[in-house]
Amino acid sequence: MKKVKKRSIIQYIVLMIILFTTVSYGNMILDVKPQVIESPTDQEIIEMYSKRNNKNSVCQTRNYTPTFYNSNVNNNGSYDMLKIIGSTDERTAVSEINRYRFPYTSIGYLDIEWENKEPSRGTGVLIGDNIVLTAGHNIYDIVNNEPALSVVFYPGRWSNMGTGMKPYGFATGINYYYQEFRDNVDLSTETIDAAGYDWGIIVLDRNIGNDVGYMGVNYYSDYLELRNKNVRITGYPTNINNNTSLTMFNQYESTGNIAGVTDEAISYTIDTSGGQSGSPVYELNNYIVGVHNFSGNTVNYGKRVDDLVYYWCDFIIRNY
Repeated sequence: MKKVKKRSIIQYIVLMIILFTTVSYGNMILDVKPQVIESPTDQEIIEMYSKRNNKNSVCQTRNYTPTFYNSNVNNNGSYDMLKIIGSTDERTAVSEINRYRFPYTSIGYLDIEWENKEPSRGTGVLIGDNIVLTAGHNIYDIVNNEPALSVVFYPGRWSNMGTGMKPYGFATGINYYYQEFRDNVDLSTETIDAAGYDWGIIVLDRNIGNDVGYMGVNYYSDYLELRNKNVRITGYPTNINNNTSLTMFNQYESTGNIAGVTDEAISYTIDTSGGQSGSPVYELNNYIVGVHNFSGNTVNYGKRVDDLVYYWCDFIIRNY
């Protein structure tokens, strides 16, 4: 009897471990509650890097040959208003050939779950093996003062007959940084001032950048050098030419020049729409100089990669 009882206890423990592991993994997308990265402070980050003897950064681009995964997923997202500058929508779909090429493989679709509002969608870009740069409002809800319940990143996602294909799999956020966005932004006025703080970083649960590559981050200490610089914005819009059925999970892009620049933000006449928040604003050498976040009447806005963004990116890449 004792042997049977002992075996039963051992079997019970093993079963509980298996069940716990299965439940934890199965609920990873919906139930994971990422931690917030708030230490060190923004000022400490700047002071830390200003005193460094070695100024070399790890914010570099890496072009990997993608590893393919075959799976599908459906998504219900929220849709924002179309924000086109001028009379025509100049965005074009990323071609079927380029879907499988860097840097498009490093740009991903964000599936976002919230506690007190409907799910939403956005765009993010890998800047390290497991680090995603995006808009702050994709990971923190200012209105309800709460972080996203979960954010799932699908690099290089595209649509096949309305189904969201995920050829490179997915990764789930386990840590967020959105401190500057939370502390400084008033969303009642979507202006260039608010755009200058709307950025955030997601730490993923696996090194998916090893499969798909990641883009570099470029900081111009003299921000006036960005004026008139030719850049591209690639992301996942909800609307093309007033038609939401065209986009689904496909990447669209457009190029143009930076029209205005401040200490904190950049503006441009490149067309965007809801869903593209968090899209990289990048030079044609695949280095990011901004993060798209807001849309206006005559120009659209993004967060400029300033010293704080650059240092935080470098710090998190080194430490996570």
